[in-house]
Amino acid sequence: MEKIVISNAQADATVASLVTGKVIKAPDYDRLCQTFLTGNSIESCHPAEQKLTDSEIKLLQAVVKSPMLQATEYIRLAHVSPNTFSKIRGSLLEQNYIREHLVGNTRGRPAKVWEPTEKALEIMNGSDE
Repeated sequence: MEKIVISNAQADATVASLVTGKVIKAPDYDRLCQTFLTGNSIESCHPAEQKLTDSEIKLLQAVVKSPMLQATEYIRLAHVSPNTFSKIRGSLLEQNYIREHLVGNTRGRPAKVWEPTEKALEIMNGSDE
């Protein structure tokens, strides 16, 4: 296993970012970001994209076909249950397939509207072919 050794000055420089709020990259950041050690195997830093479930695909298709509707409208359009909807909403946001915007008026709680990201458009356009 490879040891990473840094000098006191390098360690002090990284602590400076805590005070200033600026990110200071390690000298070999790019190399470290490409791989990390897990036991004896080297794996990518960025985990493989998760496969979308059937419900996630149906919901994404509804968002791509009808963007900027209230999020709850997609329950009807995608033919998913409210419970399924609430479970996969976070997953789609986290994986950067949708963006959620709050649209409010002067009264009541603001509505959440969804728009597809470029990533979602690419996936949905690729699945139509």
